[in-house]
Amino acid sequence: MTVTREPPKQTEPKKREITGAQIGQKAITPYLFSFPAILAVSAILAFPVLYGIWQSLYRAPELGLDEEFVGAQNNIDMFQDPGFWNAMSRTGLFVGGSLVVGTALGLFFAFALFRAIGRLRFMRAVTLAPYLISNVAAAVMFRILFQSDIGLINSFLGWFGLDGPSWLSDTTWAMAVVIFTQVWTDIPLTILL
Repeated sequence: MTVTREPPKQTEPKKREITGAQIGQKAITPYLFSFPAILAVSAILAFPVLYGIWQSLYRAPELGLDEEFVGAQNNIDMFQDPGFWNAMSRTGLFVGGSLVVGTALGLFFAFALFRAIGRLRFMRAVTLAPYLISNVAAAVMFRILFQSDIGLINSFLGWFGLDGPSWLSDTTWAMAVVIFTQVWTDIPLTILL
């Protein structure tokens, strides 16, 4: 006689019931851990801004003696000053030029390196070289390159009988050189991102 046995029933493990309070607790836990850091950074960033706004409400003579409350008059004077708008337009040109050119070149080089990285491993080191040089060293290096009388760029152009411009004295060329310098120092970070 053959006895057939039924396979033992497999019982599913009991699922743990999760209550709504536990879901809320899990969702808020990361925020509770990061709250002290967020609070500290917010205070560090907010204090100078609020103090600057407070100081803009006072007119201080030289050496900061006997401040006089003038309300919004300092800000009104600032917005009516053509020098302020000139500075804002130059700042906008610098930021816009640096962002557009830096992002475009960074993406171009990132795609080019992505394709070539298997064959040319040393390109990774070459790409990161500008990032390893401090901003002060880069400024000195570009100043030497772009000097109008003994700079390397104008010397190179002189070999071909061309007179190079005063790169750092002419306002048009100076802005272009500053944007180029900023892009050169920031392009490795753009490529990595």
